[in-house]
Amino acid sequence: MTDDQQWHAPDAPREPAASPYHAASGPSAAHGATPASTPASANGWAPPPKPGLVPLRPMTLGTILGASFQVLRRNPKPTLGPALLISLATVLLTLLVTGAVTAWSIGRIESAQSAADQDALLAGGFALGAVGVLLAALLSIVGTAVLQGIIVAEVARATLGEKLGFRALWTHLRGRLGALIGWAFVLAAALAVAMLIVILLIAGLSLLGEAGVILSVLVALFAMLGGAVLVAWLSTKLLFVPAALVLERRTLGAAVGRSWTLIRGSFWRVFGIVLLVAVMLSIAAQVVTTPVSLLFGLGTAFLTPSGMDESGFIAMTIISYLVLFLVSAVVGAITLVVQTATSSLLYLDLRFRTEGLDLELARTVEARQRGESVADPYAAPAAGSSSPGSPAAS
Repeated sequence: MTDDQQWHAPDAPREPAASPYHAASGPSAAHGATPASTPASANGWAPPPKPGLVPLRPMTLGTILGASFQVLRRNPKPTLGPALLISLATVLLTLLVTGAVTAWSIGRIESAQSAADQDALLAGGFALGAVGVLLAALLSIVGTAVLQGIIVAEVARATLGEKLGFRALWTHLRGRLGALIGWAFVLAAALAVAMLIVILLIAGLSLLGEAGVILSVLVALFAMLGGAVLVAWLSTKLLFVPAALVLERRTLGAAVGRSWTLIRGSFWRVFGIVLLVAVMLSIAAQVVTTPVSLLFGLGTAFLTPSGMDESGFIAMTIISYLVLFLVSAVVGAITLVVQTATSSLLYLDLRFRTEGLDLELARTVEARQRGESVADPYAAPAAGSSSPGSPAAS
């Protein structure tokens, strides 16, 4: 299924533009008819084709921002639906594990006969809670990796004017799920190892006395600032790994190298757009969730002095947290889709600018409209050759 939008094929013959100073004649002028094709200017220029989500030309900031949000409106079922399920599952698992561990710990601690038993049970409760949070984090990692593949495929097909359902998009991920999940676990493992090294270093320094405590504080501050800069740099350089895995069907190592090379020379532009979208979404999330949190907090505060018993207070608190978690899950799903769509559009934009992929996509749409079978325009070029749409290849 394709969007019903008219556009000019890049290789189609164009008729010369009529002079605006001559009176129109003939049947077309008599009936007020207009030509079906996009009019060309006197020098043969015509607007870039837009068969789908974005025009087939290098994108501006406004185009990227608008198309990122349009992904939600254009095809919400296979994009927002899985994101909402992932977000709800993660929030629900965290809530259930946290609630169950808290209730179990409180019950066991109250029944403990000595302070030593209470300390042991408290430590065990913290350990179980940490395991639960880790399980929720693993679920989120796997779900986010799958969703990244779905959004990348959706943006790529929408650019060609296609509107696919979830099952059709899922076929584009065939054979790529393992690589996506593996990449997500590589990132999580690298982050966990770095955090463990810093924690062990701080703990070791704190055992050296007063000077060690001062050094541990300095190390912690340096690790926070330096870690933030390092994470921002690496996450930007490796932003296009999911797109290279899904669209170009590269191996994990080749996808890392591809992202690193593609973003060369455009780091600050990509970083700035990603940061701008993140800030916009964060502000929007706060605008939505803060009033809900304040409303239930004030409602609980007003109802407590009015004679509400303990069971009613607990029920009100649980309902408040459930509503807040549901709102947070919806906002988180929308945020995840828009951020992933932004990175996918930036990937296409850089390929438009450096490889002429926009020309190749235009030829693909033109050939498809003629009923010809065409190769996948997003596939990685053969080793030692330039991109099909690049000037070097033409």
